Amino acid sequence: MKKTISYAIYGLFILFLTIVTRAVVLISLGMSLFMAADAPPGDISISEKLMYSIGVPFFYYVLITALFILYKTIITKMNISLNEKKVTIFNGILAIGFMIYLTYYVFIF
Repeated sequence: MKKTISYAIYGLFILFLTIVTRAVVLISLGMSLFMAADAPPGDISISEKLMYSIGVPFFYYVLITALFILYKTIITKMNISLNEKKVTIFNGILAIGFMIYLTYYVFIF
């Protein structure tokens, strides 16, 4: 029961962090596109598109993995062990989904 609650707390925290990160990145990207519409050159460059579509999700994956390591050290003091494989797969799925979403948003819009 403790393990399930620990996974649920971690999952809810990471999902909340994903929603906030997505909103901040989309606002930042939207401001960049809005400013580009006001003045030349008129659009974001290919390097910015790659940074948004690959760089941001990669650093997001590193951040949530570091948060898991911190969370695991706190949880192990309470004699609860978590499976790293499950959490790594969960983090990877979130990062890949974030990458697909941002790639679609950056290159299509």
